[in-house]
Amino acid sequence: MVMSSSSPENTTPEFWRNRLSEWLSEWDVYNKLREADQEDEKLGENDESEPLDAMKMVKPCNEPVRKGDLRILSRRIVGDTDMPVYVAVISEWEDGSWLVAPYNQLSMPATTGELRTDRDDYGLRVLCLWNAHSISEDDLFFSFLEDRLEDQEIEDAWSVFRSVSTGHDLPVQLRDRVGPPISHPKDPRIAYQEECSGLMSPIRELWELPWIPSILVDAPASETPVQFEAEVPVRERVDYELAAASQSPSRSKSKYYSIEGTEYYLVVTRNSEEGKLFFSMEDAKGPTEKLAGYRILLSSGEKREHILEGGQLSLPLAGEPSFRMLDPDGKFVRLIEE
Repeated sequence: MVMSSSSPENTTPEFWRNRLSEWLSEWDVYNKLREADQEDEKLGENDESEPLDAMKMVKPCNEPVRKGDLRILSRRIVGDTDMPVYVAVISEWEDGSWLVAPYNQLSMPATTGELRTDRDDYGLRVLCLWNAHSISEDDLFFSFLEDRLEDQEIEDAWSVFRSVSTGHDLPVQLRDRVGPPISHPKDPRIAYQEECSGLMSPIRELWELPWIPSILVDAPASETPVQFEAEVPVRERVDYELAAASQSPSRSKSKYYSIEGTEYYLVVTRNSEEGKLFFSMEDAKGPTEKLAGYRILLSSGEKREHILEGGQLSLPLAGEPSFRMLDPDGKFVRLIEE
């Protein structure tokens, strides 16, 4: 629930000193509680009970992304975190992406780039516009819709973002809802910002792991097509089909991606005539089954994950899907086109 905005106060030097003092006190208490939690975790290492997983308590939502969404990011985006990571979608951005800003766990804004929201909910009281990031819609799919911002909330957030990023004057009614400026190189808020920035660094890394388009030159029909016999098991027929798609002369029309951190390759072959897209894990000698548990994630449809059984995968070709690769732990894998 959003409360009505407070009227602007006389933001004198004394006002900022008091605000900074309040923030420092809260930050000190927050860190002490966090250290106590870490000690409790060490003492409970032998506890066989399953720890609370906050993400399991959130129901996924497939609603399209809109400006003003208040979302919880999946661990697939931000990794494992102590608390859920809430973000506000404050604007559409370049190339079909979205601009999102995270909330923090405190109740007082730390700097001029943080806005006190006047929300009562823990974890939604301060919005960090200085830590805003652009994120693709495909990546933001891995989030859960929690609430919607009111129009005034969106306008206020954009005003603070514009002020901190371009130097525009902050509207008078918002000047008592941000934090004091940082003016000393040893200000403890610098370390705080570094910590908060690290929380969102996986989003920056996602831009280095782009969705890979499956728009390939169609592989020509094989000169010696594989003939299936009636007694051949279905599983073997799939293997033959995949092998035929990746071997000469069709192979020269496939695309090869080295899988970072391994000596293996992902080979992608598109065949519009058969209406299929083929994925094959290979090493220097050809197809391999050594990498188990890897999956392909398509950007189209319901973004279902498909396991590379035995290092091979055949999917119906629908439209022009882009894809990413996931390792057995569900983390994105960097693919480098050869």
